[in-house]
Amino acid sequence: MTSPREIRHLQPWDAQRLLAFYSALSEVVHASFRPFNPIAEPTFRAHLEESAQGRHVTLGLVDSEGTMWGHGFVLLLREPKPVFGIGLHQDIHGQGWGRRLMQATLDEADAQEIPLLTLTVLKENARARALYEKMAFSTQGDATFRLPNDCFYMERLHPNTPRQV
Repeated sequence: MTSPREIRHLQPWDAQRLLAFYSALSEVVHASFRPFNPIAEPTFRAHLEESAQGRHVTLGLVDSEGTMWGHGFVLLLREPKPVFGIGLHQDIHGQGWGRRLMQATLDEADAQEIPLLTLTVLKENARARALYEKMAFSTQGDATFRLPNDCFYMERLHPNTPRQV
């Protein structure tokens, strides 16, 4: 039986949980999701402290035992092109948690009236791209992760932001 999970705001004291989450990702997941470098406690502590100061949104999918199963975030909230990201532990893919965590993270950004969110997704990751499109992200062009043009660059406008013609 699995422990109940909840989506909640992460705090600076969650740095060890975040480190354990990123350290537990499979090579397959890690190959397509690598938003933080290096994967080390000081990296995550700095991220969480900046989030506590309002620079980022960062949410975690955490079970009642304290194990983190997912991380959703928006980096650089006050910059012209904040970056959205979401990662889930491979053992819970396909259970609907990605959509729930993504929606909660987007709701946080929308509540702060962030006009535009961006992301990149590997072209080979059709499942993630389909989810992003369902959540109002649209493909704007190509981007580079490891190889030239191996990703799509996507954007999502805040629901109250008029599209420019």
